[in-house]
Amino acid sequence: GVPTAGAVVKLVVPTSSGRSALIEAPRVDGKPLPFGLDVYNEAGEVVGVVGQASRLWVRGIEEKGRLTVHWGQAAEQKCVIDYDLEDVDAGGMLAAQCRAPQ
Repeated sequence: GVPTAGAVVKLVVPTSSGRSALIEAPRVDGKPLPFGLDVYNEAGEVVGVVGQASRLWVRGIEEKGRLTVHWGQAAEQKCVIDYDLEDVDAGGMLAAQCRAPQ
């Protein structure tokens, strides 16, 4: 049927595979990442978004790898996060840094 006002609708969002994670990844200079930016995996697919305080909400990612965030076209307007989900803390957060790509 059609959901009525106030009804809770269960949404099943298919993810190809992979894990979800919350990654805190401030830039090396300590500046926060701009809010709302897309987060890309190594295949160039959008896998998440930058939330408040440089926290990345990502899903469908590999156990370890590299994520990229860019806020402009120039080479210096992007940074990469190398991560390994084995390092997630008890609260479910992974501490990382967004560094200039080498």
